[in-house]
Amino acid sequence: MSLVSRNLSHYGRASYSANRLLDASQRQSSQPTTVSSRRYLFSEEVLGVDRFLDVRTKINSQFGKHKEKFYDRFEEHLKGEKSSILSEDLKNLIFLCDKAPKEVDLLKQAIAIFEKQNESLRFGNFQFGPIVMRMAYHLNLPEFAMMLMEKEYINFFSQLSSVTIALDLLFKNERYEDVVKVFNFVTENYKFDTKYPSDFVTLYLASCYKINTLEAFDQSYRLLRSVKASTNVVKSRGMGSFLALAVNQKQPNIALEIIQTLSVKSYSTIIQSIRVQAFAEIERFHDAFDILRYQLKKDKAVTRYKAVHQETLNKIEKLISESSKKDLLPEFQLLVKNLSESNLVETEKTLEQAILLPIEVVSPKSGQRKQSQQQQKQIQPIQRTKQSAKVAAN
Repeated sequence: MSLVSRNLSHYGRASYSANRLLDASQRQSSQPTTVSSRRYLFSEEVLGVDRFLDVRTKINSQFGKHKEKFYDRFEEHLKGEKSSILSEDLKNLIFLCDKAPKEVDLLKQAIAIFEKQNESLRFGNFQFGPIVMRMAYHLNLPEFAMMLMEKEYINFFSQLSSVTIALDLLFKNERYEDVVKVFNFVTENYKFDTKYPSDFVTLYLASCYKINTLEAFDQSYRLLRSVKASTNVVKSRGMGSFLALAVNQKQPNIALEIIQTLSVKSYSTIIQSIRVQAFAEIERFHDAFDILRYQLKKDKAVTRYKAVHQETLNKIEKLISESSKKDLLPEFQLLVKNLSESNLVETEKTLEQAILLPIEVVSPKSGQRKQSQQQQKQIQPIQRTKQSAKVAAN
């Protein structure tokens, strides 16, 4: 039992239970989990926040009215010349922490002291990084995510899930430039089995899409080339973000060149919508029409997704109207009518809403991540590494 908890004999049993609950949660979170606007990209279940909250509720219930006494004595303990932080103290601080400035400040102090302590004082190989980030995600404290850029905490947050949660927390708070900064720092300074973990890439590309500047496009294009040159993958969500950004930044040719390299099986509603719009942007309207006609000819019994977004059709109609090929409007309007009658037009979501749909939990039976409407697919035919298959793990 730690120094602080030993002094608080009123809830010694609660501290012991906290360890048992946390150990159980850690074991559960350590199982390999496949992870490939609502302002976040990963659901709380995928990030392990739901499991964190279960343990948090139980520990807070066990401490009850003694929580304030714990904080008072811990604060006094830190004033000592030989203030050490043991694992039990840190666990309690993480699960008891609320948004009160005093509690947040004490936790930050405890993490700093704990990280500076001799390795022999630490509790085995227990990893606190993911739990701290789940706490920060729950309380919406993005400043904790920026701790990843402080070199003294690299070992503390050296888990894939710590970084994924941190990036998603920043994305959730619309701090897209910070997502880019943290991603760049992590890929240069952290040591994972793979240089570009696929979930990091997904969040990076989504952030560049939201920034929506030519500089963001250039950055994302450089990353895409680097990933392609490595043994990593870009998932369809990240690829959709990049392709949409390319069209937004008047780079339809690049979007089309990249789509040409993709497997036909990867042509989701998102990719297909971007493809036909890109052809329209360069006034290759007949190519766009041919793609849409092909969707009408497909067997409806095996058609699982919509063919195109209504938003995309509206943009194409506008492009035709503003071009020198206005005579194609009647042909296009008839095509749109046929698509609508065949229930092949996505009218409930915009393209951006589809790109930023939250990635949901993995199905234990299928081993595949479930999404609200659309299956997540890998884009590049490259084998995943074992590390990239872990998001909610340690």
